[in-house]
Amino acid sequence: MGKSVSSHQQGLGWLADWPVLKSALDCEARAMVVLLSSGKTRDMNGTTPDAWLMRALTEALAVHGVVCINPRLPLREDGLTNTDEALIALRTDLASKALLEEHTRPVAVLAISLGTQSALALAARRHTASRIDALFLLSGVIENPVAPVGRIRSVDLIYGGRDHVGYLGHGEETLRDIEGPREYGPRSRNNLVTGPSTLSALHILAGAGHGLETAGSIGPNHREAVALLLPLVLHRLGLATPPDSKARKTEEIRS
Repeated sequence: MGKSVSSHQQGLGWLADWPVLKSALDCEARAMVVLLSSGKTRDMNGTTPDAWLMRALTEALAVHGVVCINPRLPLREDGLTNTDEALIALRTDLASKALLEEHTRPVAVLAISLGTQSALALAARRHTASRIDALFLLSGVIENPVAPVGRIRSVDLIYGGRDHVGYLGHGEETLRDIEGPREYGPRSRNNLVTGPSTLSALHILAGAGHGLETAGSIGPNHREAVALLLPLVLHRLGLATPPDSKARKTEEIRS
C-alpha cells in the first residue's frame, strides 16, 4: 500500500509507491492494453471483482500476444488528495505516465468504473489521445458530453445487466430515479461526441454486476465477461475478425 502524502508534498520519491504492473509474454507483443481500475481497487492484485476481471483478461490476452500494463492507482482512503476531482486528476496523471511509454504498437485503454473518468480524460488530451486506438469503458456512466480526440477509432461502453444506479435529488438523502443500463447506457453513449471515423457501441452483459461478474461458487465468475471482451478487444486492435455477438448473452447497440 502506498504511503499517504498530501498533494502539496508530492515529489519524485512518492512515485515509487505506485508502480506499473506489466504482464509477461512468451513472444513479442503485438499490441498493448492499459488497464485502469475502479475506485475500490488499486491494481489487479486486489480481491475486488474488477481485480479478478483484470487478471482473467490479462491471462486471456497474453495467449494472443497482447501485453497488459496496469498502473497502481490510489484510492480515497490513501489520503493523497482532498477531493474526488483531485483524486481523478492524480489517477489520470499516473495512467498517462504509463501510457506514454508506448510508441509503436496498437494501444487500447480498458477502464472500470471510476477508472473510466481517467480514460475519458486521457482521450480528451491530445498528447495522450494520440497514443490510443480504442477505448473500453466498463461500468462508467457518462453524465456530461465528452469529445475523444486523436487517433481513437472506437469507443465501447460495456455494462452489467444487474448494475443499477440511484440518484439523489438536490438536498435529498433518499435515493430516487434508480436506473439500469438500458436507461443510463444510451444516455452515456449520446454524451460521447465522436466524429464519423470513430465507431461507438453499447454492450449490456445479461446477468452481470458492476464488475461484470456473475455468481460463482468460489469468488466472482468472469467467464461471460471475458468471452465478450477478449474477441472485442482483439478485433478493435486489428488482431482478429469481428466477434459473433449471437454467441454471447449480450445486447449490442451500435451507432
